[in-house]
Amino acid sequence: MIERWHLSDFRIHAARPSHVSDGTIKMFAYLVLLHDPSPHPLLCVEEPENQLYPMLMRELAEEFRDYARRGGQVMISTHSPKLLDAAKVEEVFGFEKKEGFTKVFRIKDNAQVRSLLTEGDTLGALWGQGLLWRSA
Repeated sequence: MIERWHLSDFRIHAARPSHVSDGTIKMFAYLVLLHDPSPHPLLCVEEPENQLYPMLMRELAEEFRDYARRGGQVMISTHSPKLLDAAKVEEVFGFEKKEGFTKVFRIKDNAQVRSLLTEGDTLGALWGQGLLWRSA
C-alpha cells in the first residue's frame, strides 16, 4: 500500500478571488503544493496545463522536477505539447491498453522517437503526430 500519497484535483471555482485570473490562482496553488517542506511520496496531477498560459509549462515542469528531487515521486497526465516539450525523454512514459490490460512503457525505449528527437523534433510535436501513443 502507498501511504501519504496525494492526488491534486484543484478546482479553480473553489478559490476564485475577484480580479485574479484562474491561471494565476492555479499556478499559485501548484507552487504552494510543490514547496511543501514535507513532500508526499507520490503526487499525481491530472492535466496541470488547464487554465495556465502555455509559456508557463517550462517553469511548471521544472517545479515538478525539483519536487521529485526533494523526495516526492510525481506522476502527471497531460495533453499539452508544451508540457511535453519541457520534459526530458527519460521522464516520459506511455500507457497502452491491449486485450484488457494496460502496458506502461518508456518513451525513450522507442528507437524511432529517439531518432526523431536526435534530428531535432520535440516530444510535443511527436505526440501531436501520434508517435508517442504506442510502444516500440
